[in-house]
This record gives sequence, structure tokens and C-alpha cells, in this order.
Amino acid sequence: MFLLPLLLACWIASPAHAGQADDEQVTGSGGKLLRYSSSQVAVDLSEQERADLNRLRDQVFQQSSAAVLAAAAAELKTLGYGTVAVDPDFHLIEGQHDQALVSKGREILRGILKSKMGLPGKPDHKSTQALIVVKPLAADAGVKVRVRFRSTTWDSNGDSRTKTDTDAAMYEEFFSGLKKPCRAVRKAAADSAASIRAVVNICA
Repeated sequence: MFLLPLLLACWIASPAHAGQADDEQVTGSGGKLLRYSSSQVAVDLSEQERADLNRLRDQVFQQSSAAVLAAAAAELKTLGYGTVAVDPDFHLIEGQHDQALVSKGREILRGILKSKMGLPGKPDHKSTQALIVVKPLAADAGVKVRVRFRSTTWDSNGDSRTKTDTDAAMYEEFFSGLKKPCRAVRKAAADSAASIRAVVNICA
């Protein structure tokens, strides 16, 4: 007599990721019909996406580590990253960019409707983390800059989905902006060297 209600209760409260895709790792679950918690999903990259990331994430610059670190931190701030932390000892930069995907009015309206009826979750805000490592190369060979962008999107139910970004435009925009101050530093160094040579020639 009590078996059917018990089985039904177990099914309702069972994890929402029972039918998850092979490339998804669920670190939390919120149930199926009975929402008792939010769910968090991390999506693995496919082989093609990994190949794309390996192609996009690295570039070499001819400036010092300190100059490139400063330029990279400034570029993240230009791109809207509100939190940027630089670790000069380990040549590391971490940044975070938070953005709303819907207007405040739309968010409030959806909250009102959701309280009256069941609505599926819709993406409403996103956080992108940038991780940048600057690796000094051999003498006079410059430094290698490696960047990785990883985004987490939350929906109106509080569920989140996280994945490493492989959008070429993101990486190209960052490196394009980074090249501008690095070119300026290189030009200033060249001008300084030229001035020193001119003084030496005059004094010779």
C-alpha cells in the first residue's frame, strides 16, 4: 500500500542529472519535479574544442615579464573586468567580469510570473574568469603569454553551467589589445637606444 507513494517520492527527489550528457560533470543537483536545490554543471571540452583552445591561448611578446603583466592587467580592465589581481612573483593574473543577461525589469517580471506559475529557467547572469600566465623564455627571446577564459552562466532557477571558452573572438580581442601597449613599450625602448647611440656618436 505504501510502496507506490514511496517509489513516486524517490523519483521526484531523484537527481536532475540522471540523463546527463557524457561531457557534463554535475557537482550539484536540484531534483526533477520537486525543486529542493539548484544544480551546477561543468561541461568538458570536445577534442576539437581543445585543439581550438591550444591554438588560441598562447602568444609571444618581446617585452619584459613586468611590462607584459602590467599591460595584460590594464587590458582586462579595459575589457570590463572589475576584479583584476596580479601576482608578480608567479607572473600570474586573475580577473573576473560579471554581466547581467537580462534587464532588471525583465528579471523582476519573470520573478513575479514564476511565483504564480511554473516557468523553466532562463539565463539571466554570467561571470567570466580570466587566467593569464606570463612565462619568461630564453635570454632575449621574450615571454610567452597564455590566457584562458572560463564562463559560468546562471539561470533564473539558480542553476549554473560552466565551460572553458573557445570563442576565437574573445582571445583575439584580448591579444589585439595587449599588443598595443607592448608595441608602445618596444618603440620607447628603441627610441631610447637610438638616443643613447646618438649621444655616443656625438661624444666620440
